[in-house]
Amino acid sequence: MLTYENQRRPCTRMAGIGRLCSFIDCKKLIFLGRLCRLKQFVLAKDIFLQTVYQFVYATESDCDLSGGGFIPDIVDIIVKYDLWEYFAHNIRDGYFPSKAMWRNIVNKSINLHEERCYKDCLLDTNL
Repeated sequence: MLTYENQRRPCTRMAGIGRLCSFIDCKKLIFLGRLCRLKQFVLAKDIFLQTVYQFVYATESDCDLSGGGFIPDIVDIIVKYDLWEYFAHNIRDGYFPSKAMWRNIVNKSINLHEERCYKDCLLDTNL
C-alpha cells in the first residue's frame, strides 16, 4: 500500500535530499573514527574499548543491553553500512584509516546504501 511517506520518498531522493537518519549516522561514524584514532593510552579510548569488549563478548545473561547506548547504536550502524571490517581491524590490530580516508569511506558507504534504498523504493512504487 502506498502511504504518504512512500510517495514522498522517491521525490526527495531524486532531488538529492538524503534521509536525516543517514546524516546522523554519518556524524556518529565520524565520531567513531575520532575515538578509534585516539592514542593508545588515552583514558577516553580505554573506556571506549572496554565498553566495546563488554558489548561484543557479553552474553545476554551477563548484562541487559536493551537500554541501548552508543556502543549498541554504533554497532548497528556499522553493520547497516557494511563497515564492520574496519572496526574489527581496529579492535584486533589497533589500525584505523586516517581522518580524510575514513570520511571518504563513510560517505561512499552511506551513498551506496542510500542508492540501494532509493532503487528498492522505486521498485516498490512500480509494483
